[in-house]
Amino acid sequence: MDLMLEHNKVAALSVRAVGLRAAVGAFDLVVSTEIAPTPPSAFPGQPPAPRWITIDGLELYIHPPAKTACG
Repeated sequence: MDLMLEHNKVAALSVRAVGLRAAVGAFDLVVSTEIAPTPPSAFPGQPPAPRWITIDGLELYIHPPAKTACG
């Protein structure tokens, strides 16, 4: 899949592995990915600047849908 920013592809993203790791009273979802930055387009008359990606941290929360009372 592609990592997009304002309709521009900035990197190719591929998931290598997904798993669960035991934690204290819970499990951690572990996702191993490979991110390959794409070369940026150059402005007219200028060489393209290098592109890099830094991920400082990521938290993902998945909650079951809320149950609604019927009636």
